[in-house]
Amino acid sequence: PISIYFFRKRNNIERNNLLLNKAIKPTSRQLSIIIGSLLGDASLRKTNINPIFSCEHGIKQLEYCKWKAKELESLGSKFSTHKRNTIDNRTGIYYESAVCRLPANPEFLPLYNNLYIEGRKAITEEYLQYFNELSLAVLFMDDGYKMGKTIGIATNCFNQEELIVFCDFIFDRFDLQFTIRNNNTLYLPLAQYPLFEELVLPHMHNTIKYKLSLNHVNLGKPASR
Repeated sequence: PISIYFFRKRNNIERNNLLLNKAIKPTSRQLSIIIGSLLGDASLRKTNINPIFSCEHGIKQLEYCKWKAKELESLGSKFSTHKRNTIDNRTGIYYESAVCRLPANPEFLPLYNNLYIEGRKAITEEYLQYFNELSLAVLFMDDGYKMGKTIGIATNCFNQEELIVFCDFIFDRFDLQFTIRNNNTLYLPLAQYPLFEELVLPHMHNTIKYKLSLNHVNLGKPASR
């Protein structure tokens, strides 16, 4: 490496800045998945200039994480599993995780700038401009859960003002009306559930459909009479 460095200097041979990764534009589908993931279990970490995408799931969601990596393959996705070095004091278990990562990409800069405000995630109208049904399904698969005959979404990391922005957007875009609970989670009134299921079910990974409040035996089949 040293010889090559001085050879370049003697011959005035320039090279690309290695800190500036080549821009790879996501498809609209990939962008939808990334946008939903970033409101859920994923994060963008800015190293040097361009952000790196990372999404970690519990090992029970292994196949779902593999699906994300496959969907984002053209962006250079890498899938891996790892066991944590620290033990969970509550259970005495070294938990294992499934991880999907994307290399630094300048195409992620607008997402980063619209999502991270003063170093923390914050929901903004600018960030939501490309949020669609697939994004909603991914957010639900990441952080959603069943509540009797309806569902909730764990949005605790966002404050009340940001959740109002999000709920207003969801109502305007999908005609869905979530309720913000005292712990900053979202609750979907029972009357709204059929529309929610209609929107997200076509985009749900098979291994995550257990989060929906439907009959799993007849999932995807005509109702038995």
